[in-house]
Amino acid sequence: MNTEKLLSLLREEISGVRAREYVANITRFHRIQASPGFHEAAIYVYNELKKSGIEVELWKFKSDGKKKYFEFTSPIGWDVEEGYLEIIEPKRQKIADFSKIPTSIVAHSNSTPEDGITAEVVYVGKGETGKDYEDKDVKGKFVLAYGAPRRVHKEAVVKRGAVGVILFRKMFDAPDAVPYRGFWPTADEIKNLGVGFSISLRQAEQLISRLEKGEKVKVKGYIKARFFDSWLEVVTGVIRGEKKPEEEVLLIAHLCHPKPSANDNASGSGLLIEIAKTLKRLIDRGKISKPDRTLRFMWVPEYYGTIAVVSEKMERLGKIVSVINLDMVGENQDLCGSTITITETPLSLPSFLPFLLGDFIEEEAKRELKQFGGTDALYTLRFKGTAYSHGSDHDIFVNVDLRVPAAAIICWPDKFYHSSEDTIDKVDPRVLEKIGVAATCTALICANPNSKYALRLVGRTLRETLMKLKRLEEKALMSKDKRELFLLYRSASILKEWGHRAVSSLLLVFESEALENLINESISEIDDVALRTENKIKMIAKSQGFDVEEYELSDKEKDAQKIYPVKKFRGLLPSRILTEQKDEQKALFYLKKIEKEDILMAQIPEIINLMDGKHSIFDIYLMLFAEYGKANLEDIKHLCDDLKDLKLIDYLKNRKTSLFFDM
Repeated sequence: MNTEKLLSLLREEISGVRAREYVANITRFHRIQASPGFHEAAIYVYNELKKSGIEVELWKFKSDGKKKYFEFTSPIGWDVEEGYLEIIEPKRQKIADFSKIPTSIVAHSNSTPEDGITAEVVYVGKGETGKDYEDKDVKGKFVLAYGAPRRVHKEAVVKRGAVGVILFRKMFDAPDAVPYRGFWPTADEIKNLGVGFSISLRQAEQLISRLEKGEKVKVKGYIKARFFDSWLEVVTGVIRGEKKPEEEVLLIAHLCHPKPSANDNASGSGLLIEIAKTLKRLIDRGKISKPDRTLRFMWVPEYYGTIAVVSEKMERLGKIVSVINLDMVGENQDLCGSTITITETPLSLPSFLPFLLGDFIEEEAKRELKQFGGTDALYTLRFKGTAYSHGSDHDIFVNVDLRVPAAAIICWPDKFYHSSEDTIDKVDPRVLEKIGVAATCTALICANPNSKYALRLVGRTLRETLMKLKRLEEKALMSKDKRELFLLYRSASILKEWGHRAVSSLLLVFESEALENLINESISEIDDVALRTENKIKMIAKSQGFDVEEYELSDKEKDAQKIYPVKKFRGLLPSRILTEQKDEQKALFYLKKIEKEDILMAQIPEIINLMDGKHSIFDIYLMLFAEYGKANLEDIKHLCDDLKDLKLIDYLKNRKTSLFFDM
C-alpha cells in the first residue's frame, strides 16, 4: 500500500474522539508510580488490549525504595486515603483537600497523627538553602516555600525541625492551579520524612500577604497515607512481525502522574490504546497486511519503568529499530499555549526518524490550511522540530549504552503542566487524531520499509543538514567575536559528519540499491556545501582581520584537549546525584543552574553520551556548540570533575587523535 492510501485509511480509522474517551478513563486514577492507582490504570490498559485480541503482558519490577536499576533507586510504594489543610487562625479556611484536588497532598508525604498537626506558618521564599532560613525559627512550624520539594524538605524538616512544608509554584498563567509536587524518598529517608501540602499561587500570595503584615497564621494539617514495598508495572502488547519478528518498532507512553493529569500523560497513553487497537482491527479485517517487523506498544511509569525494562528485560525484547515516544499529545493549543514539538535524536546518534515523523505531522497540519484576504495559507496547528531535549522516556533509548534512535512528540509549553488544572477539557480530539495518524504511519513505515518513501526521506534529511549549515553562515554574518567565529567554523565539519550519519541511518531500516546510490550523492552534496560554508566563514572572519585557522587556543582549551572522559556507569545520570551531593557548594552550583534554566542542565544527557573515551572535553564542547548553538567549556569541565570525584567517570589523558562520531 502506498503512503497516500495508508494515510487516507488511517485518517478514516483512527478516532480522536475515541482516543479522548480512553484519556478520560485514565484520568480517573491517581497514578503515582508504584501506587494502587497506577496499578488500576495499568489493569485498565491491559484489559482494553486484551478485549481487542492483542497479545499483552503485565511486567512487574520490584519497587521498594531500595532496589536500583542502573543509577536510579526505585520509588517506594505509597498510597494516600485522605488529607486536608486548613487555616484556623486568624480565620478558618480550608486551603487544601485531597478529595477535591489530589495534587493538594505532596506525593510520598508522611501521615500525620490522627488528630492532625497544628502549627504556625513561616514563609522562607525558595527555601532551598541556609540563607533562606536566616533569622527565622521554623522548628515545630510549617514552612511555606516555592523551591524544589526534596530540597525544601531537607532544609526545613530534616535540618531545622519543621513539622512539614506547604509548597507552591509561580504559575503566573494559572494562578489557581495546584501544582504536582513529590518528595520521592528512598526507604532510608522515610524515617525522617515530614508532611507536605501543595497550594495554588493565589492561595500562597494571600498567606504571604498576611504574614508580611505581621499576622500570625496557624494551620491544621491532616494526612492518612502509607508506605509499602511495591512494583513498577509495565503493560506491553505486540503485533508480531511476519518477516523479521525479532526486530521491533516501539511506541511508548508513560501512564503515571496524579489524578487527573490529562495531557501529561493520559493523552499519550489513551492515544496509544487507540493506535494499538486500530492496527489490530485493520490487520484482522485484511485492510493492511501484518507488519514485517514486530510492533510493540508499551505503557510505563515514566523513566523508572523504562529503565527497569532496559535493565532486566532486554532479552525479552527484540532488536529495537526505532522508538516513538508519545508524551503530552492531546493539547488544545489555544487553551494550553502549546506547540506540537518533534525532538531530534541527539548529535551523538544521528537519525532520519524525527524527520519522518515531522513529515507526517506537517502533512496532517496542512490538511486544514486557511486563507484570509488572498494571503498565503496558514497552518491551523502549530508544530516545530527541535534539537534533542531530554525529559521523557526517549532518553533511555538514545543513551550511549543502547544507541536506539528515538523521537518524541510533545506539546510544549503547557501553562497547566504538572497541576490540578491539567484536566480533560484541555484535551483536543482533533490534535489526538492528527498526532495518532502521524505516529502510526511513521511506525508502519519503519515496520514495513517502503523504499520509495525512503528516497523521499533522503531529500528531507539532506535538507535538514543543509539548513543547519546555512544557519552557521547566518550566525557568522552577525558575529564579531573571534571565538564564536572559530566555533562556527569548526561546527561546519561536525555538522557535515552529522549529515553523513543521518542520511546513512536510512540503511539501518530500508534496503535498496537505489537508496544507497542516492545516499552517496547526498553525502557528496553535503561535503560540497560544508566546504562552501567553511570558506564563507573564513571570508567573514578575514573581513574582520581574523584567520579562523590560526585561532590561538587558551590554556584552558588546550588542557581540555588532553582530557578524555570515560563513562563508568550504565544508563542515565539522575539529576539528584548532582543536586544532592554531600558537598553543599557543589550541589548549589547545579541548583543555581536549574534556577537560571542554564543550558548546561539541558546538555548533560548529551555530554554523558559523548563520554566514551574517544572525545576530549574540548571535543565535547565543540560538538555541543554545533548542536545547540551555545556551550560553556568551564561548566562542562566543572561537571566532568564532579563526576570524576563521584567515581562515575574516569579520565584518559594525552590521546593523539579524536574522531567525531567515532562511537
